Amino acid sequence: EQQWFGTGEEEEKERGWKKLNMKRGGGGGGGERNGVVDGAGVRMEKKNKDESGRKEEEEEKERRLLWKQAIKIPMYTVALSPMLVGSCAAYASRGVIDIGLLFQLVFSAVGIIAWLNLSNDVFDSDTGIDKNKRESVVNLLGRTKSARNSVLLLATLLLIVSLLSLLSITAFDRTPLLLLSISISLGYAYQGPPFRLGYYGLGEPITFLTWFASTAAAFHIQTSRNTIRTLSHGIQHLFSTLSNPNSFLTVPATLVAGFTMLILLTSHFHQIHDDARAGKKSPAVRLGTANTATLVTTLVCLFLALVPLAMLTGFLPAECLLCVFVAAKPAFDGCRFVLKYHDQPSIVRTAKYRFVRIHFLLSITLSFCLTMHRLKLVT
Repeated sequence: EQQWFGTGEEEEKERGWKKLNMKRGGGGGGGERNGVVDGAGVRMEKKNKDESGRKEEEEEKERRLLWKQAIKIPMYTVALSPMLVGSCAAYASRGVIDIGLLFQLVFSAVGIIAWLNLSNDVFDSDTGIDKNKRESVVNLLGRTKSARNSVLLLATLLLIVSLLSLLSITAFDRTPLLLLSISISLGYAYQGPPFRLGYYGLGEPITFLTWFASTAAAFHIQTSRNTIRTLSHGIQHLFSTLSNPNSFLTVPATLVAGFTMLILLTSHFHQIHDDARAGKKSPAVRLGTANTATLVTTLVCLFLALVPLAMLTGFLPAECLLCVFVAAKPAFDGCRFVLKYHDQPSIVRTAKYRFVRIHFLLSITLSFCLTMHRLKLVT
């Protein structure tokens, strides 16, 4: 009987062996099924890892792009333009230019623009107007109080270094330092408490005055190097220079300031909803995007028409006609762009970068033309 049916003890041992085989994935159909399940699990785990890796890579790529936008590298051309054009105007009219001095002016201007951009992110963070602005430096650092204070500290240090650099090159005549100090003060009043003049729609006239004064300061520094003047004498000399057609300063400074103003004007289109919600009366909020696009086009036509008019009246040398031929097409392309896409924030947000390129192109061409005029006279 035991031989035919076996003992209960033996059956219990057999069941134990089967359980052990199942756990190990070996033997019998059950083991094969477990092997298939394990293989599918491995493939699924690998797929999840690959997807996670791609997601992390995309997030890192997007973060690098946001930092690039936050640093605003193209915007630093607006620091170069007034210093370069002012120095070349001095060379065209007086035959003097100090390249080392020009580099120091550009260094100081870049520091001031960095201060302006970083402090603007801080003050916009305080008001909450940039809570949807992902490329804000404060937002990228976590939008904490510590991040805010760190960015403000860095901005302040950059401003101090720039001012010390300007002090060292205006020892003989403080008039350029006065002009640049007024420009810096206006820059703060535009965005900083308690003034925040940008919220009243005054950003564009402030920008125009600031860049006009900066161009005039660069001209004055180049032409008054090692010339001792009192502040009152320096101011009189500045106004006589601006009214003198042969100085070639007034119109170049106007062009630099005007196209810098257009950069700011075109930056409002995609921010109109955030500006309106925060109570900022930008031109786009006051006039509407369609009228603002028309205003941009009108100003571009006026600034370009100023070049041949200034040539006829002697405020610009004939060589500067090249500026119109070089800048007209990209400028009118920019106008058509804002006229077409003024009410589409996701597209029109690139308008300001178009005008940054136009501004830089015009400034380089203008500087080249002024230099060629002097070289032509020399030869």
